[in-house]
Amino acid sequence: NNITDYSFQRMTLQGGPKPIYEPFEPKCLLARLYTGNDRLLLDSIMFRDSFAFGAYGILSYYQADSSVVSNCEFRNNIGGHAIRTANDTGIHYINNCVFSEQLPDFEDPDSPMGKAIGDGGSGSTVIQNCLFYDNPKYGVDRWFSGSTYLVNCTFVNNSELPSSAFLYVGDADMHLYNCISYNQGESPIAIYRVEPPKMITSHLNLYNSLIEGGEESIKYGDQCEGETWCKVHYDETNIDEDPVFLNMWEHPFMISDGSPCIDAGTLDLPDFIEIPEFDLAGNPRIVGGKIDMGAYEWNPTIVGRGENIYSHRPSKLTVYPNPSKGIVNIITTAD
Repeated sequence: NNITDYSFQRMTLQGGPKPIYEPFEPKCLLARLYTGNDRLLLDSIMFRDSFAFGAYGILSYYQADSSVVSNCEFRNNIGGHAIRTANDTGIHYINNCVFSEQLPDFEDPDSPMGKAIGDGGSGSTVIQNCLFYDNPKYGVDRWFSGSTYLVNCTFVNNSELPSSAFLYVGDADMHLYNCISYNQGESPIAIYRVEPPKMITSHLNLYNSLIEGGEESIKYGDQCEGETWCKVHYDETNIDEDPVFLNMWEHPFMISDGSPCIDAGTLDLPDFIEIPEFDLAGNPRIVGGKIDMGAYEWNPTIVGRGENIYSHRPSKLTVYPNPSKGIVNIITTAD
């Protein structure tokens, strides 16, 4: 509490007992930084196989201006949120993280939850180059004023349970740039009013993103009263197509050659958002002065040509990630 300028890096946090709901209030989680932790850095940490209760997160922190959570993975956690944060001033940053199998706890007497990120307060949170997949209920929500900026995120194979929107905003602002939302269940995106008596308008803005189902896939809550209190800007730069994922190897949700997401993003972002140097796979985030949609940049590098022993046609070898510090993948495609 109220400790600033520190970091935790390169570790795994796992386990934790299942909550006992009576007679004690459970607060099971892996990392509770609580409040007033400005300029913290959490880098290359795995948070997995644990429990959170109610509004708590596997990782919880509040009022943490200029905080950075980067290159972390949240896997197979139950209840609560993977990340639970709130900020009344300043900005949180969440970069190059993966969220998968954040599961509801149906034994929780208050709420099963099972969210990836619960974000609140009147400050701002910037979430970039993050992948959300195989999460069956909730993903990212923004509530009670403030703004969440989702930039180059990929949301795929989520929200399998009925009556659950994976992305939703209530009494706050949410902005999507260069994102992919695909195979997201019946209600992938929703906008609500959480507290109708208050004169607060919810805003949802989408730019240069692939949204399966297009603008018609956005659900309005009952308290929106049409679009009086819930404002949606669905920009003409958005598309509704198959993203053409690679569907193999270490990064199956990398876009493949021929994807409509290639060079379809925008670099026209708010001034306080700085684009990371690398994408989720370690490839350069900007290639040729352009940026793709989603958490991965498609950057085919021709390293050689020769005879294909099967078809006797010239072939192209694509190597990724590039640059690489370890294992590389090589794809051969005939021209």
